[in-house]
Amino acid sequence: MKYIAFICFFLLMRLSSYSQHPFFREITIEQGNDDLKATTLFQSDEGLIYIGTNQGLYRYDGFEFEKIVLPDSLQNSKVSIITSSLNKDLIIGLENGVIFKLKNDVVEKLKSPINSPVKSILELENGTLWIASYGEGVFYRTGSDWHRLAGLSDPFVYQLLLHNTGKILAATDGGLVIIDPQTKPVSFRVFDRKTGCPTIL
Repeated sequence: MKYIAFICFFLLMRLSSYSQHPFFREITIEQGNDDLKATTLFQSDEGLIYIGTNQGLYRYDGFEFEKIVLPDSLQNSKVSIITSSLNKDLIIGLENGVIFKLKNDVVEKLKSPINSPVKSILELENGTLWIASYGEGVFYRTGSDWHRLAGLSDPFVYQLLLHNTGKILAATDGGLVIIDPQTKPVSFRVFDRKTGCPTIL
């Protein structure tokens, strides 16, 4: 009986050890195109995967990749960020500062004051569009007017996140920036190595 229990235990241990191995699957976007590099990913509410690359925008439905046909000026641009707007349109930022919306494969190019890579895009419930750039700081659009967040000491911004308090967290080389978009003018505080992390937002 002990012998049978030992065999069962040994077999179960082998099954358990197999379950600890993660599953990886490598998928090639375009066969024979070794220069093609994925730069960012986004999954839509429909379950489609959008892949930003150094040669434009692709869509993956789980079976095959489709290159999205963009205007000639955008077709082979390097995509740096993909996100969605409040109405579920895609908003895409490029390495050259161009921003455009994509709905049903129709491109709406947005006026952009940015000439450096777009790293993060955030749309608030009031429709204000916030952009983080790598080299020019943070911009926000109210209506059709763009504003630059004045006084930000570090222009290299990687990510914008909306906190449940309504404030925006910006990750920069110089530390964490907490932006209050509800103040007029928009105010912010920087938390770096000297000030430490905030205890309350």
